[in-house]
Amino acid sequence: MKKGFWVIACIMALMACSKGGSPSANPLTGNNEEGDGNKILSFYRQYGKAFSMKDMRQSFAKCDSLMAVYCSAELCRDTKEDRLHGIAYEFVTCNYGIDELSSRTLQVETEKDAYIVTYDFNDMDDRMQRKVRTVVLKVEMRNHKIHKVTDLAPSH
Repeated sequence: MKKGFWVIACIMALMACSKGGSPSANPLTGNNEEGDGNKILSFYRQYGKAFSMKDMRQSFAKCDSLMAVYCSAELCRDTKEDRLHGIAYEFVTCNYGIDELSSRTLQVETEKDAYIVTYDFNDMDDRMQRKVRTVVLKVEMRNHKIHKVTDLAPSH
């Protein structure tokens, strides 16, 4: 009797783990471990931590390393000169930046052939007053790597 109970318990545990659904269900919240959407989620969470480092050299090195792993060779190549010596434009966040609040509010949803990334970011308005800005980005993938990031907010 005990052996039959354990067999049934194991089968039920396997069924619960498989979830039975699509691996890229909308919206992604980090519970799913497959697909490009989760790569994007992982990238932006790690990038937010790296971007928030106090030591700017370490921050840049970590962000650059993450881009090399998660972004297409073309995106890295086309932006490297600007990232190293240029205008310090943050290409993967469309220059919004990313912080601790962002990683807690980060969401990734699928939309046709792209992903919509949203997160909240602590920002300043024109009068240098703190405000929370909601960032909305369209992320396009090529060969399972981030290839293009477009700002979808009405004004920046």
